[in-house]
Amino acid sequence: MRFKVIHCSGLRFGFYRHLGIILSLYLLISPFAPQSYLLAQTTPIPDKAKEMYQKALKLLQEKDYKAATEVLASTIKKYPEYGKAHLTLAELYLQANQVEEARLAFEYIHQSEPELSFRPLWHLARMAHRTEDFQAAYDYWGQLLEYPKLPEEIKPEAQKGRSDAQFALEAIKAPVAYAPVGLGPLVNSKDDEYIPLFNADQSELIFTRLVDGQQEDLMHARFAAGEPLDTARTLPAPLNSPANEGGHTMSQDGRLIIFTACNRTGGKGSCDLYSSRFTSSGWSAPVNLGSPVNTPYWESQPSLSFDGKTLYFTSKRPGGRGGTDIWMSRWLPTEAWSSPVPMDTNINTSGDEKFPFIHPDDHTLYFTSTGRPGMGKSDLFVARRRSRDSFGSATNLGYPINTVDEENGIFVTREGRFALISSEKPGGFGRGDLYQFELPVSHRPFLASFVAGSVVDSLSGRPLEAQVEIIRLSDQASVFKAQTLPTDGSFLTSLPRNERYALQVQKNGYLFHSQHFDLNTDTANMRYLVPLSPIRVGREVVLQNVFFAPNESLLDTVSGAEILKLAEFLRQNVGIRLEIQGHTDDTGSDMANLELSGKRAKSVYDALLLHDIDPNRLRYKGYGESQPISDNGTQSGKSKNRRTSFVVLPH
Repeated sequence: MRFKVIHCSGLRFGFYRHLGIILSLYLLISPFAPQSYLLAQTTPIPDKAKEMYQKALKLLQEKDYKAATEVLASTIKKYPEYGKAHLTLAELYLQANQVEEARLAFEYIHQSEPELSFRPLWHLARMAHRTEDFQAAYDYWGQLLEYPKLPEEIKPEAQKGRSDAQFALEAIKAPVAYAPVGLGPLVNSKDDEYIPLFNADQSELIFTRLVDGQQEDLMHARFAAGEPLDTARTLPAPLNSPANEGGHTMSQDGRLIIFTACNRTGGKGSCDLYSSRFTSSGWSAPVNLGSPVNTPYWESQPSLSFDGKTLYFTSKRPGGRGGTDIWMSRWLPTEAWSSPVPMDTNINTSGDEKFPFIHPDDHTLYFTSTGRPGMGKSDLFVARRRSRDSFGSATNLGYPINTVDEENGIFVTREGRFALISSEKPGGFGRGDLYQFELPVSHRPFLASFVAGSVVDSLSGRPLEAQVEIIRLSDQASVFKAQTLPTDGSFLTSLPRNERYALQVQKNGYLFHSQHFDLNTDTANMRYLVPLSPIRVGREVVLQNVFFAPNESLLDTVSGAEILKLAEFLRQNVGIRLEIQGHTDDTGSDMANLELSGKRAKSVYDALLLHDIDPNRLRYKGYGESQPISDNGTQSGKSKNRRTSFVVLPH
């Protein structure tokens, strides 16, 4: 039998293999003391039998389990009609994992002395479900609900047990495809591995390992083409420490980790959420997220949205629906987390909800729940976003993804085809190994892509430390913002598809770079080499994210982010002056094109003045079709010639 050992992630299980240890826990973990909820037997019991039974109870209290078992066995042998002795011995059999002996004993008691206690039915229902005899479990739970004087605290479990058995009976008739494949010995070990997370391009896997059943550490392994490149290693200090680190999430580029640590000096409660960032000098010292995210209660199992602006996590704080609920907090413009709010009743129930995972599509949430009909214990569910702050009804992932055991924590890859999960299976390397499987189509998220690149100096080719930002054009929202590292100048993120985005890169002393791209259902992934040019007089920079309607000079609202970046560029480089230029293709008359290009240049000029840019640093001019940069004989060439740009003016 397995007894839970709680670590900071609240996930793993240990095994107690010795009968003495199992029995030593009996009185502590059994929900009922040996004599609780026992009614008088209809069959008369001799006083000698009662004396022997009391002796056995005294031995149990003294933790002399071997002697207690012998006394109970002797009592039953002499007085086979003594139901109390049968029941206590049967429960000791169950705790010692002598399942068949326990089952036979419970059945005997239920048939011979049904009025003695509800406990034989309660045990039989649980055992039947555990052994996947769901019809028997359904029948036993039903009988239990009809039992006279059933304790009120048992009724919710019996009702849930019957609904679980009914769900299981239907689920096994329509199993979903499930063929898990282990990640192999470079990742899995003799220890427990769980909570797997890939970065955006799936080149690095972060997971938690329970070392020797005692110490939780954050691990990482490099991947290429879906295969590990080397043996998983612990993440370096100060991320890992002699204490437990686990229950984690990370940003899409893998440079921010939020994880769970318990009982640390200065912590808010038993377990808190901490963050650390990767910089050019390594991982920063972990920082407690503080109030209002952390409380005197238990916080764990975070999941960060693709843009890093929404944090989902589990907590036992007051104000939720059950013992453990999923909560949500937003990153505010003040660079602090908002007061968390519990997810609504489509997610949280009166049971326990844990292990949220928000997919990079920002629409699909996976989590575990004990409060809905399922295969038993905790099952995996999926829900789809219906508004900014709520999700639709949750759907069970089905059998055999969900089983009678606990299913805890799932990661779904960016493109949604595959999922990673921790499971205990025969033939594994340890107790809990990491497995990959193909997710049923009905449970897959929407598509997402990764966008990666490197920023370099256009003249020397050396990597640059620069600010990279990606704007969603539909609502001008910043969905990615990061500083590249001087060692490689790289950036990486995941983005939902079916959106248009602006990529903007800037660094002091350099002309800023902008371009736009569409991610549609046919777009896979994008990699960019971004050359930044040192500021120099006369160099033209095309404003790739400034848009006008055909033959119009009024700025499209999606141009706002580009205007803001240009204003920032001017504020950062106070010694320069710009000429805003408008250009057209050769369609239409020269005069009309010249007039349109001038008006468009002035629209950008006026927009910059609204951002408090000194007009003495700006001028604008339309050039019509006189300065093409491509062939006007093609539509692609015409599109390039229709541009708004700027050049740096001489001092």
